[in-house]
Amino acid sequence: VTVVSMPQSLWYNNETIAKIHAAMFKSIVERTPNAKLVLTWRQLDSFEKAKKLYPFADNRLVPDMAFQIGPTLRHFGHFPGKRGTKPKTVDIHFLLRSDKESVLQNPKLAASMIIDPILRAHKNKTGQSLTYIIKDWESRREYYDVNKGRTFDYATRLEGAVSLMSGSRVIVSDRLHASILAFITFKPHVMIEQSYGKIKHTRAVAFNVSEDCRDAEALRYAQVKSLEEGVHKAIEFLEKYGL
Repeated sequence: VTVVSMPQSLWYNNETIAKIHAAMFKSIVERTPNAKLVLTWRQLDSFEKAKKLYPFADNRLVPDMAFQIGPTLRHFGHFPGKRGTKPKTVDIHFLLRSDKESVLQNPKLAASMIIDPILRAHKNKTGQSLTYIIKDWESRREYYDVNKGRTFDYATRLEGAVSLMSGSRVIVSDRLHASILAFITFKPHVMIEQSYGKIKHTRAVAFNVSEDCRDAEALRYAQVKSLEEGVHKAIEFLEKYGL
């Protein structure tokens, strides 16, 4: 039997636990007749670490599978939202996580302390105040029915995610797959790195094989070090691309 994993990142904050888990995996493989374990990794640093932790497995470096969504999106398009309601158009969507991988800790608090003061000093191309939303993945339920009774209905969940993002002119996010969806739909996006470099390292595996993919200017993306820098870059994108 051959078990193949989807491309993942490998990160432990406790090396002892990492070794205990590796021993458990090895024991399972050794107890299973004719077993083969193929582990795929979307980050180079994860791949190198995995070869040391799991020498009994076939470790491979593979781009994140979300990059393969591209051709599928041609069939989906940009969805109008649940019951035909189009998502409200805003200038900037801050798609920010609030879990332990976040470096922002409290995105809602960041709005009043960082986002609001910066945006109040700028206007959009029609002279109106800049608009924004702060919504994470769970808000996709507002834009598409993700509960059709099928637990693993990933196509519907993808539709909800694209609907969530489709109403904004620029995306600012610390989520890997938000950055990938923005990339393959050619939406200007600004990336704020999460706690262990997952976004930068995962995109590098996919982009380092193509000079064109690394052309951030042509493909309308940027990576920044802080939310404050991200707000300023999003405003720059609105002005640069006439959005």
